[in-house]
Amino acid sequence: MISMPFCEKDLEIFLREKGRLEITETLVIAIQVLKALVFSRSKGIQAHQDLKPGNILLQDLSNKFKDFPPKDVHESVKYRARLADFGLANAWKELGKPQGSFPYMAPEQYAPSQYEFFNPDVFAMGVIIGEMLTGLHPCGKRTQRVWKDWDRKDWEQWAKMGNREISLGIDPASKELENLLQQMLSFNPGDRPSDVEALNALIGLLFKLDEISTEFLKSLLNYYDAETGKYEEEGRLSALIEISRLPGLREEVKNELTEEFRNVEKDLSDPKKVVHFCRIGYALSKYLLKFGGENDKEKAKNIAEKMIQETIKKKGEIKVFHRYPDLYLQEVTTPLRDFEVYSEMIGFGKEILEEAIGEETTREFFENMDNFTKAAYFYCIASNLHSERKDMEAIGILDQCISLHPKKPLFNNMKALWKKSHLFIENALKKPDKEE
Repeated sequence: MISMPFCEKDLEIFLREKGRLEITETLVIAIQVLKALVFSRSKGIQAHQDLKPGNILLQDLSNKFKDFPPKDVHESVKYRARLADFGLANAWKELGKPQGSFPYMAPEQYAPSQYEFFNPDVFAMGVIIGEMLTGLHPCGKRTQRVWKDWDRKDWEQWAKMGNREISLGIDPASKELENLLQQMLSFNPGDRPSDVEALNALIGLLFKLDEISTEFLKSLLNYYDAETGKYEEEGRLSALIEISRLPGLREEVKNELTEEFRNVEKDLSDPKKVVHFCRIGYALSKYLLKFGGENDKEKAKNIAEKMIQETIKKKGEIKVFHRYPDLYLQEVTTPLRDFEVYSEMIGFGKEILEEAIGEETTREFFENMDNFTKAAYFYCIASNLHSERKDMEAIGILDQCISLHPKKPLFNNMKALWKKSHLFIENALKKPDKEE
């Protein structure tokens, strides 16, 4: 059994209802499909092979989110395009079956051995974009009519040598898109743009036509990436915070972060879970501070305090691989690196507290902590200064860490490293003396 989100229609039905689409609407849908192709390729699917309007599903987000999209965003952004039917994916490579659906098949799908490259999805997208804009197949006729009248030989002949009859208009945007489509429909697959190149070109064109809708769509794509798990955990959380600024999705993000925070909070028995708890807590707190009221500010403060308390409980147990699991089997755990991860978790709480109650009150809060945690607090301050290239100020803050732990070498090691870095940059920026 396969479970999928409900989609109101597919692109084939949509085109049948509307005849053809305006250029902005076409770009919004095409960009999403190309983004899906790029993502699927990152997961090992080199070619979908059966890209056609019937396999592009459209979910109407205005039925899910209130007042979506906003008034200044193009109405077509309400449609989320989903790519379906991967039954022929990579079949040319794994099963020796290059075929797809005739009206959308590229020349190399008829005779792969005659071509050096296999790039049928970009070709199919060229056909589909042409259909969306003109209501006709690039052969010059309605797809459904010729689909019935033409046989394999007719389609093969068109794919390999037929005219690409695409005329979109004389304005600059139409001409630019027309030229791109001609490239996507090139007879030689090696002459076509890649899916990434086509995607970037379409985004660039949409930006010229409608900057606001483009930025909104890009934020939506980040949200979709977060949902699919493309990003690592940190990127996923960042994407959720980013997407929370979009009207209609804000409550959805809050609910997702709150639910995950509560689930993680139930079990903080080991360091790895505490690290995850701090990262979720940080993301939720940033949301509350950005979009909430005074009560939410108090909630963020309480979350930050608990993050710090739970981190302190695992002092000495938190290791670098709890933050970066991929390093578990690699010999990277050192007192310095473990301390940096501990400091990062303390730093999450520090940042939230500073936004909620101010820097001075936060400093007073940490005055009551043990020396190791106070050192982590000062190390966070020093790290921020170092990232801003204020190395001498950062080194001065490190001295406070050293005074708290005079016998531990890690702070002295970091101080020496930063001094060396500072001197290297300083020397590199010096202009050579002029020859007399």
